Amino acid sequence: MGSNSMEVNLSGKTALVTGASSGIGAAVATALAANGATVWVNHPDEATAESAEAVVTSISESGGAAQTIQADVSSESDVLAMFSTLGSGPLDILVNNAGAAWGESFETFPEAGWDKVMDLNVKSIFFLTQAMHGLLKAGASDEQPAKVINIASIDGLRLNPWETYS
Repeated sequence: MGSNSMEVNLSGKTALVTGASSGIGAAVATALAANGATVWVNHPDEATAESAEAVVTSISESGGAAQTIQADVSSESDVLAMFSTLGSGPLDILVNNAGAAWGESFETFPEAGWDKVMDLNVKSIFFLTQAMHGLLKAGASDEQPAKVINIASIDGLRLNPWETYS
């Protein structure tokens, strides 16, 4: 790792990274695996399966351990299915990274666009963390607590120049 990086030993830890088939999620999954964690690379649907597999292949080729897990984290049934797939845990790190935007003019911005963004970017973070709470507690201790990392849009800090109201 470079001089500006902090090396952390995550050997024996398991992480779930949502929206990890590309972008920030893929980078976070790769970094966690590079530091020893076994990583679940979440992707929402069949359209993103190939890119999620590419992330897993890259991690594996670098000596890390990862596998894909398909679930639309804004869907309660998908979250429950993902919980079942993860088994009895423990889950040491949950990275809520999945997110969406919907750009459209103020005059025509649809309720469906609003709901998609809010369901994924806001509601799913709470309900996914709630569903994984037992797995997060399973291996946690005072010395080694489980971690939940929420990644949010830069639009929470500044005004977006595009029409993305939700």
